[in-house]
Formats: sequence, C-alpha cells, structure tokens
Amino acid sequence: MSLEGTLRMAAYEFTLVVEGFDIDDEAQLDALFEATDGDATPVARDGVVMLAFERPAASVEAAITAAVREVEGAVPGARVVRLDEDLVSTSDIATRVERSRESIRLLVEGARGPGGFPAPVGWVGDAIRVWRWADVVEWFAEALDEDHHDGATPIEAGSAALINAMLHNRGHDPAGYLGVHLLQRMRGVSLLHRSTQPVRAVASLGSSSYTIRRRPSTEVASEVIAAS
Repeated sequence: MSLEGTLRMAAYEFTLVVEGFDIDDEAQLDALFEATDGDATPVARDGVVMLAFERPAASVEAAITAAVREVEGAVPGARVVRLDEDLVSTSDIATRVERSRESIRLLVEGARGPGGFPAPVGWVGDAIRVWRWADVVEWFAEALDEDHHDGATPIEAGSAALINAMLHNRGHDPAGYLGVHLLQRMRGVSLLHRSTQPVRAVASLGSSSYTIRRRPSTEVASEVIAAS
C-alpha cells in the first residue's frame, strides 16, 4: 500500500463480543496476537469476552470485516456474535470527558450548553439512563467543539445496527459472511453470503428502517432494502 493510501485511512475504534474464546488460554492469546498484529485487546467482564480494536482502514466495513475474519480464523470455535455498543451512564460520560457529574446532568437536561443532547438509548432499572458513547462523542464535537475521539472514529449508530443484524443472521459460515461490498453506505447494498437458511432482520438506521433479506442457496446476494 502506498503512503498516500495509508494517509487517507481513518482509525476506527470498536469492540467485538466473542464466544468460544478463552482469555486465560495462552495459546489462543498468542494466536490472536499473531493474527491481528496485536490490534486486539482482550477483556473479560462477568463471563463475557470482548476484543477491543483500534485500527486504520479504508472504511468501517473493511475494519470490522478484517477483524472478524482474523479472530475466527485464529482460534477454532471462536465466533464474533455482535458489535458492542459501548453504552455509558452520566457518571461514565463525566469520567471520559473530564467533567463533573453535575456538569453532565446540566448538559443532558439542557440547562447548560446549546441543548440538543442525544436521547438515551435505554434505562437500567428505573433511574439510570444510558447512551451510546459514539452519539455522545458526536454531540460534544458538534455542539461544544470538543474532541473526545482519542484519535479514533467510533462506529455510528446506523452502521452498528446493520452490522449487528448481519452478524446475527449470517448462518454458519463464520468467515465468509461479509463480502467486498459490505454495507455500501446503507443504501442499495449487495452482499455475498453463503447460507442454506432464509433469514430476515430489520435494523433501525437513524430515522429509517432497513430490511435485510437473504434467500436460501449455496451462494446468494443479500439485499438491504429501504422499508416503505
């Protein structure tokens, strides 16, 4: 790859949730390190194994496709099940942006700053709201001109939703599910998959919904079609 091509590539930050990987197995750790060139940082939390990546690529699709293939090719039985959304509470946000929790509360409520803080994506119990970190980072950049990317680009909500839908529905071909044309900007997408089972999923992409449809055959094109 030319220097010019390297300079054009952005660094993408994402975390993959993996099953069938033993974080205490030195042989698996060595195989993972070799396959990913040391890009993957394994973390285990409450029995869930996650691999954190930060790597340059021509696109987020290329970054994640390569990472999935490297992980599953390195460790027999390992399977990437989803892309972690990196959900954060107000306390987490305060820590990451180095502000007080009260400052974040005021920003969230619109009592400070320009307003328009992202809506939470969920609640833990009755009181703790959680947000996608990528949405929070984008708001700080646009509303307050503060850069909290740490040199890497987080995965946008729309991309994360569609990637997780594809991971969930990819059948039993762990390394061959994402083709060269993966998620071409969310519209008119054509993907090569190998599957013997028909699947269907709907991913929420911002203000639109998209249906992922795959017909059974040995090698078929999957389509992402804007819902009417």
